[in-house]
Amino acid sequence: MSATQPGITIVGLGPGDPGQITRAAWEAISSAGVLYLRTAVHPTVAALPQRLELRPFDALYEQADDFSEVYRRIAAELVARAESGEPVVYAVPGHPLVAEATTRHTLALARERGVPARIVAGLSFIEPACELIGIDPLERGLQLLDALDLVPEQRPSSGAGPAASWASLHGHEYQPPLVPFPLSATRPALICQVFSRLIASHVKLSLMERYPAGHPVTLVRAAGVAGQERAWTVPLHELDRQAGIDHLTSLFVPALEPLADQRGPEGLAYVVARLLGPGGCPWDREQDHRSLRPALLEETHEVLEALDAGDEEALAEELGDLLISILMHAEMSRQAGGFAIAEVYEHAAAKLVRRHPHVFGDVAVDGSGQVLQNWEQIKSGERAAKGQAARGTLDGNTVTYTHPRAHETVQEPVGRLCLEKKNKTHLLH
Repeated sequence: MSATQPGITIVGLGPGDPGQITRAAWEAISSAGVLYLRTAVHPTVAALPQRLELRPFDALYEQADDFSEVYRRIAAELVARAESGEPVVYAVPGHPLVAEATTRHTLALARERGVPARIVAGLSFIEPACELIGIDPLERGLQLLDALDLVPEQRPSSGAGPAASWASLHGHEYQPPLVPFPLSATRPALICQVFSRLIASHVKLSLMERYPAGHPVTLVRAAGVAGQERAWTVPLHELDRQAGIDHLTSLFVPALEPLADQRGPEGLAYVVARLLGPGGCPWDREQDHRSLRPALLEETHEVLEALDAGDEEALAEELGDLLISILMHAEMSRQAGGFAIAEVYEHAAAKLVRRHPHVFGDVAVDGSGQVLQNWEQIKSGERAAKGQAARGTLDGNTVTYTHPRAHETVQEPVGRLCLEKKNKTHLLH
């Protein structure tokens, strides 16, 4: 398929220097009468043949509510033009298949509609960026990410009704989470399309969920554009205060060392594995599941004390202590050839999905009462599948434990953990 034949040709303009446009890309561009551009704000555009009719999509970015809508609209326009018989040539910065969402959307829609499409390669931003900051992308497994992937999806949450979030129902402003987090903090990352201080602010806030505020990050501007290249390093918390951020800006985030990765599950798992591994802590390595039972009970009590006190800071610390106990038991089991923490995650996630078909499936409910009924029915079905008799919420024998620091008792019925303390009952689901 040539550029003058029906279909879509997606051309890479390179990182910004007109001299780095490939011959194949230049020929595809030169053979076109109309050239569609994702953006006209790119150094190569001024060097394109003057006879071309340029049709950039920059206006869509100002009209749409979110960037995914922009990508869909660009793809729909290109495919519709091709379906009408027009030979479409669409040019994008860098390489069409490197950090270019409009290419993915366009190719997917073209396949769906049976429209032929081809890629004409261009030099991506990766090579000149790595050269400018002096890194080997394969040395520690460089991660590539679009900055927009670090912008949490904005989902409206009304103050009441089935669409409301927990925050809205309890008088708080809903903040959408960024899950799953798209980066591993112990591997370096190159984040492209940090094209404004607003986007830089979103990137900063998302990265600070996993990285220390003072973590050094390097801004890379106009990599590969002779006479305009620049790289400078700042603390993460100052990222969005930098002048000079524009459409040619990327961000390099160095890897954290494993012991510095303290804001994600992998970091804590690494610490626990070190404690129980060769050369680890003598006391920790002497323990077993049974000897750690008092610690698990004590941490549970301290979580409840923080809850009763309404102390958010203490609650975060005590939940962390409880999580340490869970990871210690999982790592001991893993080393003994049993389950690992992955199985703990799997059981918990699968159970929540399975028991919430009204959220993750197509079951309709009319309130929390029906949710509880469904929960018990599903739970009974799970027990039957295991060959176990169905039980009520508080049925079965209780096992009494003594708090290691006080004369209190803890009773654990099957299916619920009931803590009786000073005539108050705390029911944990």
